[in-house]
Amino acid sequence: MLHIRWNGRSHDVELSALGLRDGSDDREILSAAARYLELDPDALSEAVVDRGPEGHIVIRPEALFG
Repeated sequence: MLHIRWNGRSHDVELSALGLRDGSDDREILSAAARYLELDPDALSEAVVDRGPEGHIVIRPEALFG
């Protein structure tokens, strides 16, 4: 499962629905998410890809602290 947090909204999408597999790299995941959200391919270039222990993947904005 891919969870996308973008522009104040959240989306849950199966990897297979995006043409991805469990071994997809960050670049492939971000590119597929941008297509899904109908964004410019570089729109998510600053996003972070987090992989959870259960195999879930989260795309989120980079967190800035301090």
